[in-house]
Amino acid sequence: MKESFLEGLNSAHATREQKRLIMMLNKRKEKEAQLQKDTAESGDPYFRYGFGLIAYRNSLFNLCLAFAVFSLLAWPMASTYASGSAWKEGFSNYGKYSIGNLGYNTV
Repeated sequence: MKESFLEGLNSAHATREQKRLIMMLNKRKEKEAQLQKDTAESGDPYFRYGFGLIAYRNSLFNLCLAFAVFSLLAWPMASTYASGSAWKEGFSNYGKYSIGNLGYNTV
């Protein structure tokens, strides 16, 4: 039905408004074809959902990467704090990884 309607509009008797409608539909088809081509080339199924989702995924990846880097940078500090002996037993297991475990006047 839609194709026969468009074929009828392609005739020489089509009005300006009908020609504009044909141009809009053709542009939409081209845009959808380009989107499918881009999705197929990139291999990312989320590409078709737009920039927001892609930006969110990239930001999430960057935050995870930053957390991993900062955790690796903090590892020597935590091991230095754990080597102290001010808190042998007691409050919590997390206390031995704090600066308070170095004790008073040991520096």
